[in-house]
Amino acid sequence: MNRRLREKAEYLLSKEKGTFFKDPGGRINMELVYPNTYAVGMSSLGFQGIYGLLNSFEDVVCERAFLPSEKDREEYARTGTGLFTLESGRPLAGFDIIAYSVSFENDYPNILRMMEMSRIPLRSSERHRGHPLLIMGGPCAFFNPEPLADFFDLCFIGEAEDMLPEFLEAFRHAETREKLLEKACGIEGIYVPRYYAVSYDDEGRISGRTALSPAPEFVRKRTVTDISGDFFRQVITTPEAEFSDMYLLEVMRGCIWSCRFCVAGRIYRPVRRKDLAVLKEDIGALQGRKRVGLIGPSLTDYPQIEEVVSMEGVDFSITSLRASAKSARLIALMNRRRSVSIAPEAGTERLRRVIDKRVTDSDIFETARLILDGGIDTLRLYFMIGLPTETREDIEGINALVRTVRSIS
Repeated sequence: MNRRLREKAEYLLSKEKGTFFKDPGGRINMELVYPNTYAVGMSSLGFQGIYGLLNSFEDVVCERAFLPSEKDREEYARTGTGLFTLESGRPLAGFDIIAYSVSFENDYPNILRMMEMSRIPLRSSERHRGHPLLIMGGPCAFFNPEPLADFFDLCFIGEAEDMLPEFLEAFRHAETREKLLEKACGIEGIYVPRYYAVSYDDEGRISGRTALSPAPEFVRKRTVTDISGDFFRQVITTPEAEFSDMYLLEVMRGCIWSCRFCVAGRIYRPVRRKDLAVLKEDIGALQGRKRVGLIGPSLTDYPQIEEVVSMEGVDFSITSLRASAKSARLIALMNRRRSVSIAPEAGTERLRRVIDKRVTDSDIFETARLILDGGIDTLRLYFMIGLPTETREDIEGINALVRTVRSIS
């Protein structure tokens, strides 16, 4: 193994708190892969939650791998080093199962790049029983696994917390890979691409699909009913993540607004909120951690959010907020915040109606005024370019809107 690459891995490990180290002997060896850099992957609550869940099983050891930086990839290529795990330095190709957590379509090329670096054949049809079983999960598997279906043996459609124990039970008792895949077809939420014949039209769109035995005709998305009793937790903190030394805590899943551009508002239906007593208990159990990042697509719609951020002794950080008076009140309660984000998404009310973002210019200006009057130093506004029906006037509307907000400050 290349010494420089291993020293970097050891440096990252030295900065972590909460890492699992387990003897791989006699256990199911799983590799959890995030197809982007360490700093990005370790800021994903979903990635961390699955890592903790898998390592909660006595007979499972789960290690991690991330996309190396461009400079490190050059070192891998120069020295002929295969991609290895963070915890033990073992090559990925030596694991029983490799599970990719895929959150963004822009990471698709990284998945294939990492397979090549691991010296694993790209297409599932090219792999045999001597290769690891490859699994895809995460939001990209929720809403459309088909672009990557040829590369994975299994896709987890939906929230994996309930699927994983059932899949691992099938893995423990399956005599062959073929038997395992057959059993997996019977687990709600698992899509086994090899058991479906998919046809495409001349423009590359799916024109038909036929289920082959023993696969069900439809794969139904798996959803966790109650996130209050969910095991899902962040297990590792590190200053090397994008949200350095911050403990991420889920408040709710799903969003009541369902804006047309937002995947999260669609795939995480129905809306589920963590019970207030459980949330407070989770915060109280952090044993002196001062920075807590509250996670949810629309935190102003958590009924008791103002009560939560009023808790003493905790420095809360929140995701971007809707332009509303409630958002301004929320920020006022977080008196240590120096910067805040709201997301108009588009520069004109016309285009916001197209994408079903139910926020007016007046909402944005009044929210900005309340926030800036409350002592916030920096107000960030998030916009998207290239929305359907977008015109020059919509682009110019972004400039006009920002100029008006700046005049408020």
